[in-house]
Amino acid sequence: MTGQDAACARRVREEQQAWRDRLVRLSRGLHDDPELSFAEHRSVEKIAALLREAGFAVEPGPSDVPTAFSAVLGTGDLTVGICAEYDALPGVGHACGHNIIAAAALPLPYGIYVFIRIIGTITFACLAYESWKQGHELLPWAYGAAAILFNPIIPIHLSKTLWTVIDLAAAAVIFFSAEKFSKEA
Repeated sequence: MTGQDAACARRVREEQQAWRDRLVRLSRGLHDDPELSFAEHRSVEKIAALLREAGFAVEPGPSDVPTAFSAVLGTGDLTVGICAEYDALPGVGHACGHNIIAAAALPLPYGIYVFIRIIGTITFACLAYESWKQGHELLPWAYGAAAILFNPIIPIHLSKTLWTVIDLAAAAVIFFSAEKFSKEA
């Protein structure tokens, strides 16, 4: 493993540990401050704060339910819905484990988002290599730039509008590249 690979692996482990600690604190915080169904105002704020910290845009009160929220990360047509409970039961608090369910559900959408970015990075890196092998001069650089742009390790923060344009352009490039490379094969 090169020094750069080791540094990247160390950063990933540190980030995992930091999020593990945040999620455990959230679970314990919900457990220590139980709120009954449709009265979980402090719980919603604790969860929403953690999601905002991860880069999600949090919208409170969908469907006129003030103790619910929706959280969005990224752009495009792909939608992932995660439903988790975080209410307590009268007289027993969080003996039901909803505090754990809520903390366990939070990483799911972000994990899917990172997975999609990994696939995009690998795709563009492979396209860069293939176009370089075929002797193209500019395409490898364009694909390489796209691989860097989509990498999940060092996120590039751009506006939602700009990401929408980039996502559409990337989809078109992948589509036309797949057509081109399949005809050449």
